[in-house]
Amino acid sequence: MYINVTAKAQSVFRFYPQVADPEAAKAQALANPLYSWHATYFSVQHHRQVAFINDAADLLVILPNVYSHDYRRLQKLFEDQLSDQLHRLGLTSRQIHQYLKQAGPWQINRTINRQIVGNLTQAIRDNKPLIGGQGRETLASLAQQIKQAVKADNSLVETVIFGDLPAWQKGAAKGQQAAGGNRRLQNVANQLHYLEDHRGKIKEEDYEKTVARISELNQLLINAFVAANPAGLSAKTLHRHQDRLEFFLNSIVAYQLSTIYGPLVTDLEEPLAHGATINEMRQVRTALKKFFQYLNEQGVLSDDDLQKDKEELRYQLVDQSMEEHNIWDNLDFASFFNPPQLTLPLFDADTEQVLASYCAACANLYGVISCDQAYRIIMKQNPQLPVGPHRLADWFEAHRGDQATSFTIDEIGGDGSIIHPAIYRQDLQQSLLTDQLGLPFYLPNKEQLLKYRFSAYQEDGLAMRKYQQSLVEDVHVPQEETLKWTARVRRLFNDQFNRSFTDNQADLEREMAAEGYTWDSPAARQRWHAALAALVPGLRLFVNRGLTLPEREQRLAVVEEVKRHKGLTPAVVAEIKAARFDPLDIIIGTTFLDGLTEEEKTAIVDQLSALDVPTLG
Repeated sequence: MYINVTAKAQSVFRFYPQVADPEAAKAQALANPLYSWHATYFSVQHHRQVAFINDAADLLVILPNVYSHDYRRLQKLFEDQLSDQLHRLGLTSRQIHQYLKQAGPWQINRTINRQIVGNLTQAIRDNKPLIGGQGRETLASLAQQIKQAVKADNSLVETVIFGDLPAWQKGAAKGQQAAGGNRRLQNVANQLHYLEDHRGKIKEEDYEKTVARISELNQLLINAFVAANPAGLSAKTLHRHQDRLEFFLNSIVAYQLSTIYGPLVTDLEEPLAHGATINEMRQVRTALKKFFQYLNEQGVLSDDDLQKDKEELRYQLVDQSMEEHNIWDNLDFASFFNPPQLTLPLFDADTEQVLASYCAACANLYGVISCDQAYRIIMKQNPQLPVGPHRLADWFEAHRGDQATSFTIDEIGGDGSIIHPAIYRQDLQQSLLTDQLGLPFYLPNKEQLLKYRFSAYQEDGLAMRKYQQSLVEDVHVPQEETLKWTARVRRLFNDQFNRSFTDNQADLEREMAAEGYTWDSPAARQRWHAALAALVPGLRLFVNRGLTLPEREQRLAVVEEVKRHKGLTPAVVAEIKAARFDPLDIIIGTTFLDGLTEEEKTAIVDQLSALDVPTLG
């Protein structure tokens, strides 16, 4: 089966084999569109949804709330969801199994048909079914192709969207469905009861797995509530309730290892201290009331519990003094993000601030760094920090696109990255990454590294003191402004890393002249120029990944070392485990190196995979 993936979603499918020959695969996919799919992802409430559309027909399959730890089992999740939808088209389990067998294992390719990508994008953007368009099969025709004997159902000419599936269930025998549904819901309720009762006994190493399980069970209840729509709500209102329930139960309550049967499910004021808005939590309260009533009607929430929960909710959010601006004033980490774009943090306020400080420091020191490498640095210096790879991956995803004053989190080439605002253009990002490729990171101790969260910070040294002295004596800059103009040097040479020293020096001269600072004589200008020339090699610049020029020349050339030995050496492994080198550089670097066979390149990647180093993926 060919999965033709958009550029931004390539990292989601990185654990599946790429096609050997993209053009040959494209030809085969175009000749057999039934066994070819296009894929991408989109975000809803900061949760990643992975979407597939069949190349032969407007059959849309959406995998909701996919986290980084789900990437390795995407194919199974897809096949389970697809099987469910094909069952509803009238295919038997045997026929579905035969289709998947004939399609074969996943092979990942880039997109091959713009029209299909457009159809996929439209379905996601409009959140509504598509009608089979020109050159496209209807669902009935698709079923006819997969199962020759199936009776074409001409009413099914619309794209199947995940949210539409509950409506299909209404066609089943109501009594039989309700009975089966109650049994399923009761089983879910029993598991949630058990997890709540044993909450204090869950081991630390089982935290991530337990959070994921609670979220899965919550989702089953939420899906049942949406499918039933017991209050006859409009589609818009029902969708809002679903969003609020998923937001609160899966992103807040579950991360505290609690369930709908614990006290935290009615605590709507504590989230306000961590960035949630009053309006958000009021919507949560309304959705919970409807949700609890439905669970009571299904026999999985007792009358006493329903009454108690309603009473608790009644006294939540009644203090009118809880204005949002007062809440933001009490948050130390709020200044790192644009408040209107913040959602509820995944961690406590102290941990949030540590993470934001590291992001700012890494951006100011390295310019660009992958989230994966940043995670290794954070955990190397904070082994007791209560963050696991999955939760931190969710944190990076939740803040992707936020416009902070000192950094942005976004994707570059399919990999999540922390980016300095000065490197805002894609061409600058790619150019910087090319210049940095193969370089280790300058990694001081924690205290020193976090000083770089301040954009004006740079380490003191003899060259810097001489430059500041020249500013005072030769340019007549007041002593109190020397730090400003010294910081300006580093900012200019960082922002304009691809320009020559002479061009940057000329810009700096023009800026100083605009502020009224000039030289009394050519000799004074020459002394200032010499001080600047001595200062720049010792600056910790983006293009050197924080290394000074002398340090860069002395450090191990990792990619060349790997090429020379046709594998990882102890020195290279030591750099990686010390979080001073990003393994992704080796993968990228060896791809373009001559002198290595494909087998040798594959062996190097296998060696990297076998290393016991932290990773988000």
